Amino acid sequence: MTTASVREVVRRKRKEYLRATKSGKKLILSEVQELTGYHRKTLVRLFVKGTPPAMSRVRRPRKSKYEPIVPKLKTLWAGSFYACGKRLEPFLPEFLSVPEAFGEITVTPERRKAA
Repeated sequence: MTTASVREVVRRKRKEYLRATKSGKKLILSEVQELTGYHRKTLVRLFVKGTPPAMSRVRRPRKSKYEPIVPKLKTLWAGSFYACGKRLEPFLPEFLSVPEAFGEITVTPERRKAA
């Protein structure tokens, strides 16, 4: 049973549960427990407090820290005939020297150490 359908069942039975006597509450709990598969204590909480509103999570994409160097890396990657990262990594210092010598890219000292 989906969460939405469980919410609907609890919403419909809630008024009846709140008005019922102790023995009536037992019957309602047993019926809804059998229907939904939820634990009795969970159902009591849902009946007493009501179902919380369905919240949609807002996803905000993170800004990539590699955004400024991706075009430069693509240039180097193309110069290596599209080698995989494992094979490209040892040659990055050598590949950096050629475009830098022709003024196509500039590399800061800390980026050179990272490469």
